[in-house]
Amino acid sequence: MIADGKRLWLYDPELEQVTVKTLDATLGSTPAMLLSGTGKLRDAYDVAREYEQDGLSWVELAPKAGEGDFARVRLAFSATELQRMELTDTLDQVTSIELSDVERNPTIADDLFTFTPPPGTDVVSDSPDQSAAP
Repeated sequence: MIADGKRLWLYDPELEQVTVKTLDATLGSTPAMLLSGTGKLRDAYDVAREYEQDGLSWVELAPKAGEGDFARVRLAFSATELQRMELTDTLDQVTSIELSDVERNPTIADDLFTFTPPPGTDVVSDSPDQSAAP
């Protein structure tokens, strides 16, 4: 997943496909909202359950909207710090993200948020005016 400020790119190397969505219309319904500091968690997700596992406190979230790319989001905390995210899409594929050495609000170069699909990758867009170019 890469967001460049205008678009959200969801790349699946196994399917050789990238889905491109307009960020302003998409961010509130994706797990990216959880890390962006925008939006309110309870506006987009219901807390399905909370539990302890592997020494971490887990929260499982279910999206309120019937549509979207994600069926479930699981967040794991150690004390108050987010350690892991597990994102289950509507095809039951799981993306696991482990966070370590987290720095809050560092200065980051814009070119780190540029995505160029590899040759032969199908690009699926939610808008006819979306281009495959970054």
